[in-house]
Amino acid sequence: MCRIKQLFGAMAMALVVACANTEPPPFTEAERSAIRDEVATQLEGYWDRWRAADFEGGVAYYDDHPDFVVAHNATTYRPLATALAAFRTVFDSIGRQEITIDEVHIAVPARDLAYVTERGTFVVVDRNGTAAPRQAFAATHLWVRVDGQWKVRSFHQSTQPLASP
Repeated sequence: MCRIKQLFGAMAMALVVACANTEPPPFTEAERSAIRDEVATQLEGYWDRWRAADFEGGVAYYDDHPDFVVAHNATTYRPLATALAAFRTVFDSIGRQEITIDEVHIAVPARDLAYVTERGTFVVVDRNGTAAPRQAFAATHLWVRVDGQWKVRSFHQSTQPLASP
């Protein structure tokens, strides 16, 4: 009886070790497509918040992680608290933003990681209704899945005034 217990114990241990060393199943194109759809949905909400100049709503999409960084033109802001301090007062005077996304590319290299590159234009309208000149922009977002939610871990944007007609 003791030998049988030892044998079953050894088999159980072998099964545990085999399961622990198992590679995750292959990452399928269907999974990638589903993740692209999830991230695209998050992007819609993200840009809607920024169009409304809803600062708190926009930054709610950001990941409060030590590696968080915003790069805007030639300046970087890290961690998240630094970025918030730099941009919060700017948004106090903005009434809305007219943001047009002309091109979007969502790449999904891993189940919990996506990066997005976008190109578009925007106009900042202050609280008095005065519009600034339209500018072109390109942006890259690094989205990570944190506790089941997609969050922006890194955001880079470069802007350029458009030539007057």
